[in-house]
Amino acid sequence: MRAIIGTQITQYIVVLIAYMIPVMWLSTKHTNNPIPQIAYGSALLKLSEREKILATNQQEQEVRTLFKQPANEFDIKLQNLPKSWEDVRIEALHHVEELKTGNASLIETKAASRALTSFPKNIDEAKQKWAEARAYNVARAEPVNAHMAPFFGKD
Repeated sequence: MRAIIGTQITQYIVVLIAYMIPVMWLSTKHTNNPIPQIAYGSALLKLSEREKILATNQQEQEVRTLFKQPANEFDIKLQNLPKSWEDVRIEALHHVEELKTGNASLIETKAASRALTSFPKNIDEAKQKWAEARAYNVARAEPVNAHMAPFFGKD
């Protein structure tokens, strides 16, 4: 019985060390302090400074506008839904036919065929998929929330 307890103690120590070495290494790398609990305050200050830089960075603004463009396109599609679903479906059909009749590679033809196969089967499915895609792009276009901003509950 003592051998089992000794083995379990050894395993616990090995697992503890296996978890602590990477944490201590990262803490030392980023804060020059091997104890993460002590280095936490200085890491938060650096994080706050980085968030301020990201809020005003020109490249970050460009990325947000890149996410706003598809969100606006999906919004237009959702507003004109019965017609837009039919237009996009016909466009995808024509694209596949052009690739089949032209000198397109097999890879391009199969990719277009897969896109046509995964196209929403009806208007309700298109509304759901396009609304999800719009919400995803809108969320990505929003500025980064500060780590110190409170999270409000439902009530």
